[in-house]
Amino acid sequence: MPIVDVDQLLKTKIDYLIVGGGTCGLVVASRLSEDPTVTVAVIEAGGNHKDAELVDVPGLANRALGNPLFDWGFVSTPQVHANNRVTFQARGKGLGGSSLLNFLVYARGSKADFNALEALGNPGWGWDEIVKYTKRSETLVPLEDKSLADIYRVALDEEYHGTDGPIVNSFSPWYGPLQVPVFQALDSMGVPVNKDPANGINVGTNTGLGTIDPSNATRSYSASAYYEPNSSRTNLLVLTHALVSKIAFTKTEDGLQRAVGADVIFDGKVFQLRGVQKEVIISAGSFQTPSILELSGIGNPALLKEHNTPVLIDLPGVGENLQDHTFICTIMEVDSTLQGLDDLRDPKFLEGQMELYKQQKGMLSSMMCQTFSYVPASAVVDEERVKRWQNDMNDTQSSLPSLTKQYDAMRPWIADSQEAQFEILAFPAHYFTPLSVPKPGKKYFTIAISQMHPLSRGSVHVKSAKAEDPPAINPNYLGHPTDLDMLTEALKFGLKIFDTEPVKTATVGPVVPSRETIASGDNALKEYIKETVSGTFHPIGTASMLPRTDGGVVDPSLKVYGTSNLRVIDCSILPLEISAHIQSVAYAIAEKGADIIKHQ
Repeated sequence: MPIVDVDQLLKTKIDYLIVGGGTCGLVVASRLSEDPTVTVAVIEAGGNHKDAELVDVPGLANRALGNPLFDWGFVSTPQVHANNRVTFQARGKGLGGSSLLNFLVYARGSKADFNALEALGNPGWGWDEIVKYTKRSETLVPLEDKSLADIYRVALDEEYHGTDGPIVNSFSPWYGPLQVPVFQALDSMGVPVNKDPANGINVGTNTGLGTIDPSNATRSYSASAYYEPNSSRTNLLVLTHALVSKIAFTKTEDGLQRAVGADVIFDGKVFQLRGVQKEVIISAGSFQTPSILELSGIGNPALLKEHNTPVLIDLPGVGENLQDHTFICTIMEVDSTLQGLDDLRDPKFLEGQMELYKQQKGMLSSMMCQTFSYVPASAVVDEERVKRWQNDMNDTQSSLPSLTKQYDAMRPWIADSQEAQFEILAFPAHYFTPLSVPKPGKKYFTIAISQMHPLSRGSVHVKSAKAEDPPAINPNYLGHPTDLDMLTEALKFGLKIFDTEPVKTATVGPVVPSRETIASGDNALKEYIKETVSGTFHPIGTASMLPRTDGGVVDPSLKVYGTSNLRVIDCSILPLEISAHIQSVAYAIAEKGADIIKHQ
């Protein structure tokens, strides 16, 4: 059914109500509405961005960041361990959620990541299950040109990829001139090519897949792949530009809270949607899912009482355990003859690329980044430093009951040459950073560095009882001192790439950190990190799937503790960050969550 208005929704008998039409919410809606005997309703606070150029054109992806039409544009609280800086926290706004806003990277974590998820108390959530549901969401378009496959070191194992899922994955038609030199430099630094990192061992350098449909060179995302093909279903109703302020409950005879509807803010008025027959599913993401739970009376009683919110369920894990891949970068000026994304700032060059785009060619048909390297600690530091990092993994945040168990799972990975502790991303451009802006006529290359399993833990909580107010987002970057040491060593590793042939020949000189900072040693590099560290927009953990005694919010069936029919299906349920970009696991969580509901 086409997008409905609020009056239609209020008059409809709803079986499943989904709060949030983002990456996961639309997957769940699509799968549940396959049954014509049930009615599924989706409430989304943003709009429908069908055919929006800033969404559809892959090479323009970064231009939607911060645009209030597409991005919630959240910011963090001042980060006390990062010089009290406030950091940008992008979140997709509209049908498709952050899958409409991300940089299209499609990657998969390691086998150990997901087996740890299962070991933390979640039977049925190990590697084999995640692979099954990731494949269900994917259609892989292989790189058929043998010469290109050889040049860019691609050899995919079909066992680990889907062939008929809604999300189309493909390789870029354009590659920066330093792609192969970076491969060669990293190989000489002890990180060889991994031709298919989807098999459970992702360590190594690879040519990345992106969620791009090569038939029309457009973004393949939750709205285009799961919603649009099914938008004519009469049992699938979608209300946009509507904000859920809280979930409504009744108490059952067994003492559990039963979700029966929601309060919805639409056009400045509050409407009470009631009578949900089966389940309410929250798929609002790692920032807004815990906010909705708290506004509904589910969370830490002390915090709820601060905002005069009646406590329905004492669940102190709500909003805790926030994690994100920490992010820093180093930028070099490079040979001005090299073609890169910086050229798109030239109107004439951009016009030429727009013409190429009409043929599904060129930069605009491609991801911003095609080179990804998942790096073990052993490639970055010596054995003594590895042991020190392991020994320093102590619980400095005792308010999280599960943190010691998380660290116990993570500790062996630091010494494992088959487990990534860092990700290196090679951008053929000047990446945005608070300490530098690109200069006209100059060409740049960025080595971005992410920490895959940060030790720090943050939180997300409501700041008031008003749903319209953004939450207090505290990633707590560098809250554990070992994170700063790990990032410092990773930064030095990234700088070494620029000083290694054949990349070295193309470099002119450092931009950030400056030559003086680099020469001043570790303390100066640590200060640089504090001034620039941010996240990669991969937040997880704020409604963790863990035993309730460990601070869990949902059980392995994704049901919120203390409720009979309220589930959370989004990346907030992950209790531990994975060693990859999280888009593919978001689809897997949603596919599995829909299956759980359908087969209960």
